[in-house]
Amino acid sequence: MLRISHDQVTSKEVRLIVEGSLQGPWVGELERTCDPFVGNGRRLSLDLSQVMFADCGGVALLRRLRQRGADLQCSVFLAELLTSRCAQGSEHDR
Repeated sequence: MLRISHDQVTSKEVRLIVEGSLQGPWVGELERTCDPFVGNGRRLSLDLSQVMFADCGGVALLRRLRQRGADLQCSVFLAELLTSRCAQGSEHDR
């Protein structure tokens, strides 16, 4: 299960708190939530400190969001996944 909360929404910044497991259908849910805010002139910040698990699709999504300018505040666990080979070369990274 994944919970996404709007912590702060202003004309310049959107801050989302993400909690739970970033896997399966929840990856698409986070992507649909973030897409309107990435690249529209607002700063997107994701508090991922309460994400306890991410599958390769979830890691790939976080990498794409980071490449598009999102600020990711990660736990040590997620930071390690983002630098690992998980999801590299997968269909989700393309």
